[in-house]
Amino acid sequence: MYLTANSEPFARARVVKAVIKRVKELTDEDAMRDGFSSVEELIKALKKIYGSLRDDEFVTVVHFELV
Repeated sequence: MYLTANSEPFARARVVKAVIKRVKELTDEDAMRDGFSSVEELIKALKKIYGSLRDDEFVTVVHFELV
C-alpha cells in the first residue's frame, strides 16, 4: 500500500500485523510508534478525527513495514 500525507503518496508499506485493543489499553509505546509523544496525545488526536471516544471502545493498531 502507499502511505499518504495531504493526499500525496510518500512511501510504500506492507501491513505486518494488526492488533485490536480498547482505547484504555493503548500505551505510550503505541503512541510513539505512531509519531506521538504520549498516549494522551494520541487519544486527543483520535478524538479530533472520530469525535467522542470512550475508554472501552475498540481500536485497531496497525503495524507497517516500509518496502
